[in-house]
Amino acid sequence: MPKFLVDSNLPQTYNFWQGTDFIYAVSLKIDGDDNLIWDYARENNLTILSRDKDFADRIIHANPPPKVIHFRLGNIKFSDFRKLMNSEWERIVFFNHNYKLVFVYPNSIEGIK
Repeated sequence: MPKFLVDSNLPQTYNFWQGTDFIYAVSLKIDGDDNLIWDYARENNLTILSRDKDFADRIIHANPPPKVIHFRLGNIKFSDFRKLMNSEWERIVFFNHNYKLVFVYPNSIEGIK
């Protein structure tokens, strides 16, 4: 059963996110519609993975589900993104368990309850 809903603004070819814990908005045909993504994640108790600031803004004033992991990485190269995820994914998931909003920066991770 999926735990994470990957927004279309993140790499669709990232092998790490191809397992059963992940579902892509593109495959659900809801990409590009923030309300549909939010509603699907809420109804299925998922965490939204996104670079979209709108989801972070929305969860500030809401209660989970969904939760949001907001990647604030600028114009990062895919190879650097992959290195960051390989080294920090477990820590990101830990933050996700404890916070409704997780910000992932190139050099840090922050959570908001």
